[in-house]
Formats: sequence, structure tokens, C-alpha cells
Amino acid sequence: MSRIVLLCALALAVIIVSGGDARAEARPVVVELFTSEGCSSCPPADDALAELARSGAAAGRPIIALAWHVDYWDRLGWPDPFARHAYTQRQTAYARALGARGLYTPQAVVDGRTDVVGSRKGRLVQAIEAARARAPAATVTAKVARAGRRFTVTPAVVGAPEGARVLVALTESGLSVKVPRGENAGRTLQHDHVVRAFVEGAPGAALAFEAPAGVRLARSRVVVLVQAPDRSIVAATSVRPAG
Repeated sequence: MSRIVLLCALALAVIIVSGGDARAEARPVVVELFTSEGCSSCPPADDALAELARSGAAAGRPIIALAWHVDYWDRLGWPDPFARHAYTQRQTAYARALGARGLYTPQAVVDGRTDVVGSRKGRLVQAIEAARARAPAATVTAKVARAGRRFTVTPAVVGAPEGARVLVALTESGLSVKVPRGENAGRTLQHDHVVRAFVEGAPGAALAFEAPAGVRLARSRVVVLVQAPDRSIVAATSVRPAG
């Protein structure tokens, strides 16, 4: 029994150290892609997001990528297995904040401030570079503890504006789906940075969530965003779960 307790304690210590690694990371740019397997224009945007995240990491210019699969395409022939109505609600909140007339896919939102068509890679790069030029408004560090598939994330935020909120998301990469119906019928789609779970709360509060069944934690990241009341993202970090 004591050996089991010791092993659990060691696993917990490792994941907290992983959270510490995030403190040394350069300020990243956050790119959120609103996408769907039911949309024929979305696969190029999915690919662009994955490529920009890879090249940014290799160059020491990190991009935190989140692919939110919306559900309003589901009724048109193919229910996206990663879609959630809560993700559509997040896109709706951005539409209000950015003054958009409606929802569309693929939409990329950069640092919560600017949106572009996600498949237009050149414009997306321009928006990312403009975000890099802005001075950081706040900082966030995070401790991540895991017990089985349950995560508890404790963020520490410095410099956030009054009324800011913290979002914690679990993303998964390396996903592959063969789509039998809808606009992408017959295609096998590859996905990275897919949001599989998320929770929101106040800065400094511990936030807990369960990793859904089937999510491969070895291919996942825990993302922490700090969002101002105007929905601009003022700080962000990400941690790879241990174990």
C-alpha cells in the first residue's frame, strides 16, 4: 500500500514540474480555429493551423493552437464527432465582440482580437505577426495535477484586468477520421490541437475537468488562457501532461 501511495505522489510531482516548465516559455500567440468536418473549406485551415504551430515551435516563436469543432454543420449530413454546442457558443461570443454579422467556418481568431478566414494562410500569418508586436498585458503560470483522467489546474495570474476570466482546455493531436457523408464524404481528415474538454473560472481558482474517454494523453496538451472582458487574450501558456 505504501508503495502505491509513493508512486502516486511521484506522478503528481512530475506533472507539477511540467507546469513549472511553462513559466520559462516565451509569450505565445493564441490562434483559435472554428472548424467542422462537415465543411469542405475547413481541411485546408486545419492543415494551416497545424503547420504554423509546428514551424512556430521549431523557430522558438510559439503558437498555442486550439481547434474548436462547432456543431451547426452536423445537421447537413455528417455529425462531427468532436463538435460541441459549447464550442459554437464560444464562437458566437467572439462574433458579438468582433462585430461580425454571423458565424462561419473556417474562422481563425488571433489573441481574441482579430479574425480571418482560417484557410487564408497569408492573412493568418499577418495577424499572428501583428499579435507578436503587442507588448504582453499579463502573465500566467500554471500547476497541473492529474489523478487518472481527472486534472486539476491552478493558474497564477499577474497583471490581468478586472473581470478577467481563465479558460483551461485539453487539446489532442494526431487524430484521423474517415468521413462517410457530407461535404467531405470519402475523405480521411487529419486533426491536431482539437479541443476535447474545457472549463472556465476566475483567476487564481483551481479548475478541474475530466479527460473524455478515448483521449490519448500522450498526444494532448493542457492550455491556459486569460481573457479580458472584451475577449482579448492577455496571457496564455500550455503544458504537456505527464504520464
